[in-house]
Amino acid sequence: MQAGFPAPKGVLSLWLLDAGFACLFNDQSIYQKKGSFRGLEIPGLRVYHPLAVARRQTFQAVLAMLLLVFFSSGCAASLANGGWAGASVTRGLVQVNPRSEELLLVVSGTPLRMQMSKDHAAQLDRLSGAFLAVRGPRGKEEIVVRSFEILEAPDGLAPMVGRVIVDQSGVMLEDQVSRSRLALRGAALIDLKKEHAAKIWVTGSIVGPQTLLVAHWGLLIPAP
Repeated sequence: MQAGFPAPKGVLSLWLLDAGFACLFNDQSIYQKKGSFRGLEIPGLRVYHPLAVARRQTFQAVLAMLLLVFFSSGCAASLANGGWAGASVTRGLVQVNPRSEELLLVVSGTPLRMQMSKDHAAQLDRLSGAFLAVRGPRGKEEIVVRSFEILEAPDGLAPMVGRVIVDQSGVMLEDQVSRSRLALRGAALIDLKKEHAAKIWVTGSIVGPQTLLVAHWGLLIPAP
């Protein structure tokens, strides 16, 4: 480059990559000794040829695939050796071991022991037969429950979960996520009126604006 001639932005990076790609592909024909950079003539400067860009993209794609295979194999090997996979979502059916009365999460026929807090244990004890999405690290024979979502209640239906609110308006369910309230109807109200502030799951049918006809419900956390 001629003395006193400022290098356009980006040229230095391209020049540094020049030597690396020459060694990688051993092909000097993909470079030009002279050329223009955005219409500006730069004597003696190698210009990055489009073919080099294409080869670089191909090389990056292959490298990304190799890294993906490497890390996937590492996780699989970790599980095979009784190690732990990173925190993720595991879906399974809650069952109780009839011999030890231990709670299990059955995933594709494989039972996993559940390690959890007392709060989670109190709720999961009431959810035998429910299908859950559990978040937490998973080993070969056990899973740590960080949080969970009820995908299907024990009656096989997708439930709503929240707190029971009993006031002058009647009996309502305050959704645990949106905090919106849904009026409850049906014969179950006889029992639900006694559960103000309790956390429950409930299934049923929408019969009007913000109104649910209760089919089944279950207690998760008793009223304080």
